[in-house]
Amino acid sequence: MDREIYKQKFMEADSVRIPMAEFQKIISDSIYPVTGSKRGYNNLLIAIEECAELIESFGKYISDKDRNKYGVYEELTDVYLAQYYVMNVLGIEEKDIKLDTRHRTEMDVFVSLSKLQFSLAKYMRKAEALPLKERKQMIRQITKYLSEVRSSLLFLQGCILMTKEELFKSINVVMNRQKSRNELQDPLGLRKDTEQIVENIL
Repeated sequence: MDREIYKQKFMEADSVRIPMAEFQKIISDSIYPVTGSKRGYNNLLIAIEECAELIESFGKYISDKDRNKYGVYEELTDVYLAQYYVMNVLGIEEKDIKLDTRHRTEMDVFVSLSKLQFSLAKYMRKAEALPLKERKQMIRQITKYLSEVRSSLLFLQGCILMTKEELFKSINVVMNRQKSRNELQDPLGLRKDTEQIVENIL
């Protein structure tokens, strides 16, 4: 989403998070391909991409190359939601995510995002040909890295002084965008006209 449009929608957004049932439905409706052995592989690719974008955005922020907090807000939220794509596709439950309360640093944010990227790429490359036992082992490893990323996102929120209400506002902006994509039957926003239509709807 264009940064200025995101900022405008953020300012207008409700600070109460959407109900979890609606949240989960939007996530489920976003999975592509819907069926088959590669169900949701496109969403795993998106998760890898979102991690990269947050690494870039947060890197610029802490190095003073770009102190626009709204850029980090949007990318943090995209990664937050991408976690749920991964969990949906791989059958990981919320109770499996264990927050790490140890002291974290900016470097931990970069490391945890990179480890999740690597583990997802490895899974996509190898899992289909692996026995079920080894595939489950890879999913357990991904679950561990998702837990590290979740903990890093909480630390990152503190770094950029993003309140819980601001996180909910950002989630609502991004989820409304995704809901509009789903309604246009283009959950990945692949068609050239989708994003323009979505921005007009929002």
